[in-house]
Amino acid sequence: MTNSYFNIEHLLELTNNDINFVKELAGVFCETIPPMADEMQIACDESNWQAVSQLAHKLKPSIDTMRIESIRDDILQIESRTKQNIELHTVPALVTKVCEVVYLTRDELMASFLK
Repeated sequence: MTNSYFNIEHLLELTNNDINFVKELAGVFCETIPPMADEMQIACDESNWQAVSQLAHKLKPSIDTMRIESIRDDILQIESRTKQNIELHTVPALVTKVCEVVYLTRDELMASFLK
């Protein structure tokens, strides 16, 4: 089951195709990750790089779990650059991309599992 933003085949395999568990994970993602991405955007707008780094770190496991490959490197770069205070001028565009993909992923998850 590969969609344009996420791939949850591994979750289905791990749960022996337990679609209820997958639906639960999708629901948790949809409820928690977009607001966390919004917090990261606000922190970025305020140049609060420590908060951006911490939020990127918190977002990584969910991005990995849902296999959102299109932003995997971006979230790693956000965390690394803000933690090290390097190339900070590149961070706002990365954060914007992550936020956009998080919301698109949420929409796909809702359409696929939370109808």
